[in-house]
Amino acid sequence: MGNACKRLAYCCVEPCVEPSDWEPGHSGGGDSYRPSPHGKNSYQEEAPRRPIGPNAPGIPATTTVPPGGPPPPVPPPQPAPPKPQVAIGGGKLPDGVKYELRTLPVTDRRDVGDGDGVRVYVEVLKNPHETSILPPDVQEALYQRGTALLNRDFATADALETKIEDEDYKIFENKRNEEVLVHKYRVRLRGVDAPEIDQPYWQQAQVVLFDLVEGHSLQLFVYNEDPYGRIVADIYCNKKFIQEVLLKRGCVWHFVKYDKRPEFAKWEKEAQAARVGLWVDLNPEKPWDYRKKQRSKSAPRFRSRH
Repeated sequence: MGNACKRLAYCCVEPCVEPSDWEPGHSGGGDSYRPSPHGKNSYQEEAPRRPIGPNAPGIPATTTVPPGGPPPPVPPPQPAPPKPQVAIGGGKLPDGVKYELRTLPVTDRRDVGDGDGVRVYVEVLKNPHETSILPPDVQEALYQRGTALLNRDFATADALETKIEDEDYKIFENKRNEEVLVHKYRVRLRGVDAPEIDQPYWQQAQVVLFDLVEGHSLQLFVYNEDPYGRIVADIYCNKKFIQEVLLKRGCVWHFVKYDKRPEFAKWEKEAQAARVGLWVDLNPEKPWDYRKKQRSKSAPRFRSRH
């Protein structure tokens, strides 16, 4: 384990917080939860806070840091957690699933781009997979930011927070006035394809997906990552399989090229027979055909010299 891992070990031992501990807010850039008020350009020396880094909740209660004093000694390193082989709640992961994630509640409509994708935030300490993949650069930046806050070097803390965000991590604050680290993911729903923007019914599909996930934590079973950097996953929310609901409501197509589960084909046929959603049109254009047509329009054309 490198020095960065050793320094950050005590930053990853705070007890997990439940969704009720989170406070929705109007955060910029599509964030679903309130970023730390002690973040960039908003430090208040009078307000008590529990930063990630030195003086984090993992340090024993007897450890104190007087105002302006030096940071506490670094606790002994902790071994990295093993890669999980079972689901978070126990039991075996479904076939083909690489790992499971539990997200923070989705509250911002902007986090749902269309009917088959969503942006989510995952609390690092609440997900074993996350603690096992935390990049060394982020670990080091968290440690340095905690030290900078204790030394009231807010300019340095601002720069380090920006460095953390550049790696798709963010620092949020819960209702207990505690800072926690979250990882941002873009998720592609496995096995379905929604209408593209400007295709008929694309806005309705987007609204249905947001209504299903709004205010709820999501359970993700992750299979792989697509060429665009999105994780490809089955999504469960409030005891509902989201792909099943979308297919039965006629919001998406079964993307049979990448997923041949027979139940998906069955749910799609049920929606077609009921003429619901996009199937009110007898022959709706498939999104993969639409994309192919758009690519052919934008492809460069060369004149023959003969």
